[in-house]
Amino acid sequence: DKFLIMASDGLWHMVPSQEAVDLVVMYLEVGKPKTEIPKLLAKEAEKRWDKLDEDEEGEEYEPYCDDITVIIAYINSGPVNPITETLPSSGSQR
Repeated sequence: DKFLIMASDGLWHMVPSQEAVDLVVMYLEVGKPKTEIPKLLAKEAEKRWDKLDEDEEGEEYEPYCDDITVIIAYINSGPVNPITETLPSSGSQR
C-alpha cells in the first residue's frame, strides 16, 4: 500500500519520519485495521512524550505532551479516505 502521513509536530518531535513509515508498514503487515493505525502512531508519540517527564534520577517533571494529530491517506486503496486521530495536549508546558 502507498500512503501519506500528515501529522502535527507532536508526532514528528517524537517519531522520525522514516520510523513512522516503518511503523505504518509493520501495522499493515500484521493486519491492523487501517482505521486504527493513526491512533497507534499517536499513542506511540504520546508514550515517548511521557518518558520526557522523568530525568535520569527518576525525578518527575510537570507532565507535558504536545498536541498530536495524525492523518493517513491510503493512496492505492480505492477512494482516498483520510483517517484522522487527534490527542489533546496536556495543557501544561515545561
